[in-house]
Amino acid sequence: MRPMDKSIGLEQQQTAVLQSFYQMVKGSCGLVTEAFAESCEISGVNSSVNANNRGDRDLMITVSGQIQMTVKMKSDLANP
Repeated sequence: MRPMDKSIGLEQQQTAVLQSFYQMVKGSCGLVTEAFAESCEISGVNSSVNANNRGDRDLMITVSGQIQMTVKMKSDLANP
């Protein structure tokens, strides 16, 4: 969630928020394989961007999303 920047258009801000989200998606499999997986593949991504007026505060832009991954566990973790 980030406050609206009134000097930049709404479309540009939505694009920037989505780019930030997709950068997180891009690194997600790397984090998973570093932590516990032998391999990881992103099989799906869903996202949405909303602009909300939060009461007496300024307009806020939020992005929510889901990442679906196909993960193969490291062999030493798969068979405890």
